[in-house]
Amino acid sequence: MITTWISGRNDDCKRSSYIPTLDGWRAIAVSLVVGAHCYTLLLNSNTRAAALLANLFIHAGYGVDIFFTLSGYLICTLLLQEKASTGTISLGSFYTRRVFRILPPIILYLTSLLILIQCHLLPQIPAADFLSVLLFARNYSLGSWYTAHFWSLAVEEHFYLVAPLFFLVLPWKWALRFALALILICIGVRWFEFSHFSYAASQLQFRTENRFDALLWGCILALLLHRPAIRERIASRVTGLAAALTGLAAVMLLSFFSAQAPRRTIVAFVMPLLISYTVLHTESPFGKFLELRFLRWIGRLSYSLYIWQMLFLPEGARPLGRLQSFPLALIIPLLCAVASYYWVEKPLIRIGHKLATARLPIREERSTLALRAEI
Repeated sequence: MITTWISGRNDDCKRSSYIPTLDGWRAIAVSLVVGAHCYTLLLNSNTRAAALLANLFIHAGYGVDIFFTLSGYLICTLLLQEKASTGTISLGSFYTRRVFRILPPIILYLTSLLILIQCHLLPQIPAADFLSVLLFARNYSLGSWYTAHFWSLAVEEHFYLVAPLFFLVLPWKWALRFALALILICIGVRWFEFSHFSYAASQLQFRTENRFDALLWGCILALLLHRPAIRERIASRVTGLAAALTGLAAVMLLSFFSAQAPRRTIVAFVMPLLISYTVLHTESPFGKFLELRFLRWIGRLSYSLYIWQMLFLPEGARPLGRLQSFPLALIIPLLCAVASYYWVEKPLIRIGHKLATARLPIREERSTLALRAEI
């Protein structure tokens, strides 16, 4: 479940501060990630339908960009709401919630890898891989396929180290300016690195300095929607037609630019605009589509599914045999995600929130600060 401070379309949503639309976005994001990782699996199926899907999914690598925007938006929304309620931000409570949300499924997955390695069902994975994952530095190191996807979690954790601090220190206007300045720096660094180190482009795309702007655009969206007057202006101007034209323009620009640097800049800028439309117009056809029960359920499982899918969709050798072949390669990670979410993550998330709430001062707003974002 994703929860945010921003109210939904009815009284129930206002009380729970839950926007089902955002779960739908997370379902789309994780589906794009799985689709992109299915490319080799589909090509090996030797059917025309699979080949057509493979050609489609080769362009599906933007799911992580959606995750980044959602993370920036949701985390910053909660921080803004906490500061508005109490005048400050409890860093201890924030990081307590993060630890209990992020680490349990990671540890469960890494433990499973170790067991499979010890049973000689997977090839050896260097200890440095496991260490880089736990230190959230996997986006700066080479390693096994089975831990490669933790690059995105490293980028997000680096953002979580920065966002609470500048929201704690800076007022609204300066936080907005600071976020914009960081975005410009990120764009400049990305242009420089891809221009001067193009031979390492496959690794540069995972580095924090090259992907930070996607989270920061989500942060700016949270800042803008936090002000009621600005929120109303955006709601009146970001219409269905405007969102459709923005999406079309993005597709055209992406087809024109083939280099990584401009493509990442385009996607990072466009995603908050599209997400803001569905947040502010949940009654729209696309908003209702994102609120379909099945999509919302997949959205709740998206973090777990993102972690487990990598084990079953390798690009090279498939030591687990049929478990890494269609259709089990898609069914088993979903089952693992369900087990991880309901049996491990949800109980520990509740514990984390209880511990985080216990750290807060006892005051009227304490129940409000129990709002959380499961990202």
